[in-house]
Amino acid sequence: MAFLPESGAASSFGMSVQPLRVEALLDHAARVHPRSTVTTAGAAGTSKSLSYPELAEAAGHVAVLMQAAGFRPGDRIFLLAHAAAEVLAWTYGAARLGVVPHFANPGHGAGTLRMQWTKSGARWLLHDAACEALALECVAGGDEASLRRLDMASAPALRAGLKEDPRPEGALALVCYSSGTTGLPKVVAFTHRSTVLHAFACALPDAMCLASSDRVMPLVQPFHAAAWAAPFACPLVGASLVLVPPSAEPAQWYEWIEVHRVTVLGAVTAQWRMLLAYMEQHNLHFSTLRRTVVAGTRMPPAVATRIVDRLGVEVRQAWGMTETSPLATIGCHGRVRETAHGRPVFGVQVAVRNWAGTLQPGGMGELMVRGHWVATPGWNGEWLSTGDLAMVHADGGVEVVDRLCDVVHGTSGPLSSALVEYEACVQEGVADAALLAMEGHFPHGVLAWVARDGSEPARIVDGLRQRLATAFDGWNPDRFVRVDALPFTSSAKVRKTQLKAELLAAGHLSAPNPGSGKPARAPA
Repeated sequence: MAFLPESGAASSFGMSVQPLRVEALLDHAARVHPRSTVTTAGAAGTSKSLSYPELAEAAGHVAVLMQAAGFRPGDRIFLLAHAAAEVLAWTYGAARLGVVPHFANPGHGAGTLRMQWTKSGARWLLHDAACEALALECVAGGDEASLRRLDMASAPALRAGLKEDPRPEGALALVCYSSGTTGLPKVVAFTHRSTVLHAFACALPDAMCLASSDRVMPLVQPFHAAAWAAPFACPLVGASLVLVPPSAEPAQWYEWIEVHRVTVLGAVTAQWRMLLAYMEQHNLHFSTLRRTVVAGTRMPPAVATRIVDRLGVEVRQAWGMTETSPLATIGCHGRVRETAHGRPVFGVQVAVRNWAGTLQPGGMGELMVRGHWVATPGWNGEWLSTGDLAMVHADGGVEVVDRLCDVVHGTSGPLSSALVEYEACVQEGVADAALLAMEGHFPHGVLAWVARDGSEPARIVDGLRQRLATAFDGWNPDRFVRVDALPFTSSAKVRKTQLKAELLAAGHLSAPNPGSGKPARAPA
């Protein structure tokens, strides 16, 4: 773009071209929002806050330290740690030099982590206290000298002699690993350009609607798609950021929200169900929280309505995956004509691939995605195959039904396992449930469920049959299987592949006896 000279003018002015760089986000926050903070909260009530200028100074120390150690653009570090300001200091310090951090997920286990560490080619493995034993396992029998405790670097701020990364905005900025729910974790690399553009999209009014007055707390960790980009979107607008360690205690979440005056919460549906139940049980309310961004499994409309009406918190349902950085679509619960997963944000396009393998702009099929921050290796060299069954409406609204590998067909079409599982958990005596898609003898799926203490299993199954038949047009699963507990990932997703294997090994999924038929169904 240029300003064209008027007739007779001597010169014209064109727009300067500045590369989009990750470290520029923190530089901006330090200059323009010096009072906003990054707080590291502890489970024992402890916390430590840094202003953005202080965090930028710490990141500068990291860059100086790494340069002194001989790091060059393109080198890598492996981060095995939970959410803390130290993770951000090393992330931004590395970005300034062009060093690429790999965010490793401790939940993947020593074997997978050792493979990731070896293949990453990283020079240092940085870990916090909680992951020290796991870090030692990763380098067992190898170069333990590469281990380094993740802390704030104390080095002289020799910024004048710092050789910053000269590479373009298309250079790698960071690497994340997918959750591995359906198999081995996938490696996803993000560029400086894609990360900054994605941060802009997250902050938009119809997306997460972030402002400098906000205090944002993601319950997800940095190894979950970079904590849903909160460490980048918050500095972009000057919002304060609250980082918390992994916790499965809703009482702890509530305390963090209240103590740190959180205004925007990032959480998955399973976490919100636990938090809502805890707050209703103790008749609690929020004093500052006004918006939540929910992703992962679809939130049942009944739960979202209770959050809005009972707690006064706006619910924004997002859809995405590590390969989409992660935000792709988002919508606000309760808005007129809003679909389950909202609409694509600018920078993302969606389509569906139908059963014939044809790409089309709308209808039912496998959801296909492309965009400025979407992983490129995909179908036809351009579109990312998501593995999700979805309906894309004429107005651009997206409704993700389920993973293709988890689809169960009801009497009126594909069912959302998230809605089935929620309905099952409403049944008295059911603590948790997971709907499993099974080939062969179980075309209508298998419902694994966990009983509450003191409940009567036979009565519960009868209640489940009636409830599910009423809610889903006469549908029932082919089998109900009671289990002691469900296996979860660190991002609160049920490991359905593992659960299927466990049920098969226990003999729960053997073929029905000839002539036994399916379980009795309640009338519609």
